[in-house]
Amino acid sequence: MLTDPALARTSALFNDMLDHMERAREQERAGSQRILDRGERDRRHVSRRLYDDVSQRLAALLTRLKTHVKETEASPVADPGGSSS
Repeated sequence: MLTDPALARTSALFNDMLDHMERAREQERAGSQRILDRGERDRRHVSRRLYDDVSQRLAALLTRLKTHVKETEASPVADPGGSSS
């Protein structure tokens, strides 16, 4: 049978183990949250870069198209029948 000091010591050890497990679980939760947060930041970063890249490509394509239209409008149109008057 456990004496009072032995029971108190066992109880204290048990409580210490529970506290340690609680701290370990909290650290695990915090670590998991940091991983999730980092993943979300990375996702937003990649998304912005892709959006910027697509936007730049579309702007360049639009500029080239406008230049092509201006050049086409400025050049004389050849007679499709090949006849000269």
